[in-house]
Amino acid sequence: MQLSIPDFCPACDATDKPFNLVQRETEQDFRGETFRVTTPALQCRHCGFGTLGPGHLDALQRATHDAYRRKYGFLTSGEILSRRKVMGFSQKRFAEYLGVGSASIERWESGALVQDKASDLLLRQRTDRGLYFNVRPAGRSKRTFAFSLP
Repeated sequence: MQLSIPDFCPACDATDKPFNLVQRETEQDFRGETFRVTTPALQCRHCGFGTLGPGHLDALQRATHDAYRRKYGFLTSGEILSRRKVMGFSQKRFAEYLGVGSASIERWESGALVQDKASDLLLRQRTDRGLYFNVRPAGRSKRTFAFSLP
């Protein structure tokens, strides 16, 4: 079932489809700490009332978890996804390569779960090595290619 944008504002009773999509800064608590993050939200153009729309809760959770990851030097969800894609792996193959469950990869990449320190170290060790390799086409000189990640 897909959620839709409300046709009215519960704060001011405006009924003319009053909500606009905005980027809103908010504070979120996670693991006993407060993080200030920016996330998509719906805001009433009449009274300023804000609410989360379809998919916004996932975006808020990802932003909060990534703020935590940045503070503690962990790879963010986007960095994990980028490393997997650069290596050309599906989530299942990446999980096998790392020796973890495929559900963990999906959760780390979606931002639903923050990896622990040991898993972050494993991700770095197994992907840093795979990002730099030598390519030697037949009959050509040896060339080294390096890929950088955001």
